[in-house]
Amino acid sequence: MIKLLVIFWENFSKKKKIYFIASFFFIIFLSVSEMLTIASFVPVVQLVLFSNTEDYKNLYLISDIFKNIEKYTEINIQIIIFLFFFVAVIFSSFIKFFVTWFNANLVRSVSVDISAIYLNKTF
Repeated sequence: MIKLLVIFWENFSKKKKIYFIASFFFIIFLSVSEMLTIASFVPVVQLVLFSNTEDYKNLYLISDIFKNIEKYTEINIQIIIFLFFFVAVIFSSFIKFFVTWFNANLVRSVSVDISAIYLNKTF
């Protein structure tokens, strides 16, 4: 199996090799954006569970963010946290779409190259 992968890797152009490496880094970036989305969901759940202003001050994640700023009211804190969650979801969805598109084009291109290599050796 590894021998086959090495043969394919040697036959790919430099451009395809760069695309493979870029795809790897895009997937890592996608993983980080997914973790950001999941991490931003925790304060949203805490907002739903704790509705009093005094409860916000005791929450671990939210209290660190707003501890030095006293001008924020309860509604402002809720809006900021929901907006952050919304932006994180939109950003993560955009990254997923881009990585899927990039990998689909890469797979199409590689499959054409593999088919060409196979057909050239067959005929």
